Amino acid sequence: MRRAVLLSLWVGSIVVAQACGGTTDTDDGGLDSSTNDVTTTQDNFVPPQDTGTDDVVVTPDTGTPDAGTGDASDASTTPDSGNKIGTWTCGSATVTDCAQCVGHTQGCVYCANADASVLSGVCVQFGTGCGASAPQNFNLCSCPKDAAACPEPDMVCLQATQQTSVCDPCGAVQTTNGLTCQNGGKCAADSGACQ
Repeated sequence: MRRAVLLSLWVGSIVVAQACGGTTDTDDGGLDSSTNDVTTTQDNFVPPQDTGTDDVVVTPDTGTPDAGTGDASDASTTPDSGNKIGTWTCGSATVTDCAQCVGHTQGCVYCANADASVLSGVCVQFGTGCGASAPQNFNLCSCPKDAAACPEPDMVCLQATQQTSVCDPCGAVQTTNGLTCQNGGKCAADSGACQ
């Protein structure tokens, strides 16, 4: 009987405990009030808007090509094949072309010592060279081993020393033979022509 009383007390306490909201070993399906559920919100990240200017769109140039003349000092263009000396000194006379100067048909061009863009032209005897005929305050024009820097189309860039090269007309001396002329041809020293 004692066992029956204890068993009935024990069952009765479970019923009373359940009726009063107490906990038992079984899950009642309710929320545990001692722990709060963490609620997360959806990440609604929106990247910042580009506030810069629009990209530049370049359209091909369909205009008329530039008809300007080439500059001999501009390496991106064909060297100027025109003469830069308008008048030449032939003894005490002035001529427009050394072919007009009897016995002195070769034209030598010199650059001013103070300003290499100032040129002087002197007609000399063919094959005699230009070194001895320079006017006062002028000298042979220098070139960086490239005849494109020379002022006249029939000139070559002749190495004078290990450090210097000068512009000399094709045929002024035999060592000009086969060198590239300012106009792009090859010097034939015997005739003085750039072919």
